[in-house]
Amino acid sequence: MSRLKVYLDTMAGCQDSKGMASAGDCQRKILREIISCFLPSSLSGKHCLVKPNLLKAGEPLCVTSPEIILETAILLKELGARVTVADSPAFGTAEKVLTSLGILNDLKRLGIVTRSLGIPEKTLLPCGLRIGISRLALEADMTINIPRLKVHCQMGMTAAVKNCFGTVTGFRKALTHSLYGHRPELFTQIILEICQLIHPCLNIVDATTMMHVTGPTGGIPCHLDIIGASDSAVAVDTAFYTLLGLKPERIPLWQAATKARLPGSIEGELEFVKDIPIMPGIQEKVVIPERLEPIVFNPYRYIKGRLKSLFHRLV
Repeated sequence: MSRLKVYLDTMAGCQDSKGMASAGDCQRKILREIISCFLPSSLSGKHCLVKPNLLKAGEPLCVTSPEIILETAILLKELGARVTVADSPAFGTAEKVLTSLGILNDLKRLGIVTRSLGIPEKTLLPCGLRIGISRLALEADMTINIPRLKVHCQMGMTAAVKNCFGTVTGFRKALTHSLYGHRPELFTQIILEICQLIHPCLNIVDATTMMHVTGPTGGIPCHLDIIGASDSAVAVDTAFYTLLGLKPERIPLWQAATKARLPGSIEGELEFVKDIPIMPGIQEKVVIPERLEPIVFNPYRYIKGRLKSLFHRLV
């Protein structure tokens, strides 16, 4: 089996000898390298969905860094793509989150479409369940998946694979938690099958500042200054988990991927296109929960979430 390409680099690695390069310059250089490594030199006429994590407004650490969203969209547009930046936030709309991040007007000035992922297509998964996945995500010529690396109170840690679950529109994500969360193996299988169905052609993991201690909201920042990428969501997640010294039994989605023998779920199946960053103490730096919370949402939490989501859409 051929190994899967993974790119990992640090922001420090692109500074000049005097350390004068700005963070923005470093990010831009890394993102250009990633796109040239994984995408063709021309995307003329292609409809490209940029799918960041836009969980909610007002908590910048729980969403993808605005600089990475904006710069990725710009680079894709330079290659000739028709770019749409979209997600299905838990609360409010994608444009509201992008406004809170300060990049909505920049995207619109560039002619980049911004919207929430809506119009669900009832889609049959291999596990036999039907789930409402955004028609836009299913019909885009290519999807660029841009999660932030985060600790997760139910999943241990999440990145590219879990971000694909965001293509399930609106309340259907919470409903999936409520209906199938009491069956953890089925729930992780659902997420893996959605990821395989969407099959992002490029996954860029924002680990410049990850969320740790708890998540997917309410965590604290941990500065890693790393950006990772692969055309395999499973592979780039595996790269980060192994870099942080984690084991599959601590990360349910990774454990499910290794059990299913998905390509890229084992470190030996990865081919790093650059030397792996040497970061002494990184494994001790990142804190993840010792015990994970139940995946299932109780009915009260589901109803409360629906009311809160409606409120955020109206205000």
